[in-house]
Amino acid sequence: MFGIAGQAEVSSASPLFGLLAIVALAAAVGGVRVGVAVAMAATFLANWYFTAPRHTLRVARGDDVVTLIVFVAVAALIATLVGALGHQTSQADRSRAEAEALARSTGTLIGERDPLSGLLAQIRTTFKLDAVAILEADDDAWRVEASAGEPTPQVPADGEAIGLGTTAQLVLVGPPLGVDDLRLFRALADQLGAALAARGLHERAAKAELYSAASNLRAAMLQSVSHDLRTPLASIKASVTSLLEGDVEFSDDDRIDLLQTIDEESDRLDRVVGNLLDMSRLQANALSPMSEIVDIEDAIGAALGAINAPTGGVRIELPRDLPAVTADPGLLERVLSNLLSNALAWSPLHDPVRVDARSSDGHVIVRIADRGPGIPVAKRATVFEPFQRLGDRSREAGVGLGLAVAKGFVEAMGGRLELDDTPGGGLSVFVSLPAIVSSPIVAT
Repeated sequence: MFGIAGQAEVSSASPLFGLLAIVALAAAVGGVRVGVAVAMAATFLANWYFTAPRHTLRVARGDDVVTLIVFVAVAALIATLVGALGHQTSQADRSRAEAEALARSTGTLIGERDPLSGLLAQIRTTFKLDAVAILEADDDAWRVEASAGEPTPQVPADGEAIGLGTTAQLVLVGPPLGVDDLRLFRALADQLGAALAARGLHERAAKAELYSAASNLRAAMLQSVSHDLRTPLASIKASVTSLLEGDVEFSDDDRIDLLQTIDEESDRLDRVVGNLLDMSRLQANALSPMSEIVDIEDAIGAALGAINAPTGGVRIELPRDLPAVTADPGLLERVLSNLLSNALAWSPLHDPVRVDARSSDGHVIVRIADRGPGIPVAKRATVFEPFQRLGDRSREAGVGLGLAVAKGFVEAMGGRLELDDTPGGGLSVFVSLPAIVSSPIVAT
């Protein structure tokens, strides 16, 4: 191939092949332009060191001229091919990286309810940024909707700002984006815009749902309160009016019956109003329970006294070594009185309500079991909603708040309230509270 290889001073063409290898390496690393430049330099070196007369640019033999022309053509061709191959490989790697980034961002957009933070983190990682944030115009100031990295930009001037919609700005802090990054960045920015719009839709839907729930709650409250407040008031009014009748003579027994009616209906009215107040405290997050050591037997006794439970209507079975619990005594009494009152209202007269307790995994679990109709499994989740009378519609239960208030109080004290079937028929309510394992209180 090369005529100069036959000269005495050059025993083989290996130096020229070595120069071609250098050209290929330069083209692979620097691209076509660098490869062609190195090819020209290699031609100069071949003429300077390996063509007679050496160390000059003059070529003595015609076949050496042809050899150098062929060499520069081959070197330029190698530089072009290797550079193009390297560019295609780089483009393939970039396309694969873009596809992977888009796949991750699409998965985040689809799989997360609020994907803004995840998308921003991916943008920051993909483009090697220091920080990125979405700023929302809020009157005369800017509010950070979501961010990734530090320091978090607070105003658009803290970095490169790009508009998202009408009031939002995407702010990039770090090295500027290259021309090759713009296509992927636009795609990710479009996904950010979609996520931002989806967040707005979710917020509006949540507000609409809250408004609908509030409207339903008001309607249910008015319906329930109008009945459950009027009924005891009507009984009290009728009893008082009868006692005030001057032309009617009542026996002592009749007078006692009327007074008992007034007393019972007053207690019922007090429980209805108390549950309404308790539910308002729960919904306003205005409940601050105390944490004290409470004996379960004492709490059950106080609850039975509060509802004037009939003799023999409740059967209590507690182990002697039952630990005390950590709870608010007043709230625990309200919980147990609501549950016992509801269980007594549903149980047949000949089947007493059973109350037992056990200790398990650092908790004391109190069970209140009745022999009523029970609650279907599919409807148990709804009975804890305010003004739901399924399972809480007895005369003593009031406006359908007993179970809702009981669950809210138990959870506020760090416990759980769950429902299950009573073996043989009925409903069992389980109240689990943290136990004081180190200091058991022995029942007497």
